[in-house]
Amino acid sequence: MTASAASADRVRLAGAGGIVALARERVWTLVVWAGMAVWSALLFFIAHRSYTNFREGRYDLGHMVQAVWSTAHGNPLEVTEAVSGEQIVRLGAHVDPFLVVLAPLWLVWGSPLVLAFAQIAVVSLGALPVFWLGRRHLGS
Repeated sequence: MTASAASADRVRLAGAGGIVALARERVWTLVVWAGMAVWSALLFFIAHRSYTNFREGRYDLGHMVQAVWSTAHGNPLEVTEAVSGEQIVRLGAHVDPFLVVLAPLWLVWGSPLVLAFAQIAVVSLGALPVFWLGRRHLGS
């Protein structure tokens, strides 16, 4: 059964009250998605301004950007060690395999802002489980 067929069955069984409940459920779902989109856009604007005005932490961001760049170019998670200048694998200091997932994005848009965008998107998606849990346990 498709989602639209299930919705139609719920409305038919519940009558006019069901239509109101279904509309209210959809409105709040749209409100949550719109809030996530606005919040993400605001945070990305702030991150973009911070990056273009040279207010980002160069060491951590540089290491992560180099790890993603190296991975995209065939050297998984390689970075330059700060003291000796040797090429090392980042896993010796930090275990963050998520940076490997960002390598294909780097090939599409080669900018440190890819890391900011990915972080903002993943964190904003955290609103969905909170919304789902609230809807399930509060019944509204």
